[in-house]
Amino acid sequence: MKIDPGELGEAIARDVEDPDGELGSILREAADVWRDDSRQRVREGGRTYDYNTEPVAQEIQIGDDQWNGLQGFCGELTIPLVFGHEASSYFEHGTEDHVVEPTQATVLKVPWPDAPPGVVEERGDSPYFFGEVEVSGLNALRFVEAGRLGAERYLERQ
Repeated sequence: MKIDPGELGEAIARDVEDPDGELGSILREAADVWRDDSRQRVREGGRTYDYNTEPVAQEIQIGDDQWNGLQGFCGELTIPLVFGHEASSYFEHGTEDHVVEPTQATVLKVPWPDAPPGVVEERGDSPYFFGEVEVSGLNALRFVEAGRLGAERYLERQ
């Protein structure tokens, strides 16, 4: 198995004679394991650190197979995994504490349901508007790696 890393895009790739044969099926099942294990890890991380990771988990998908061979000859079957949410790389690798500033507006609209009483008294109910916001960094969840390891364990058992 060869792993082709991209911008949080990964793929299972292997030379096969028939992409619809037994080996192709096993590789597709390994891709399912990778997707499912990645989703599980990102959801577990969300529960552990109180992050809303469900949108990230929902956008972990398996892309369309690509086979570059000719009938009767060996070719490479590639099954891409797509980590499509814009925050995927932040949750995968983590971030440090940082300041968020608006890029397409002059202020940030921030929901803050558990705002301290002083903020509520001064500004009213959530949402609030800020010129910038200091945020805590994210812990690295390493869900792509967890899924890859799950797929490798699956392939070892085949």
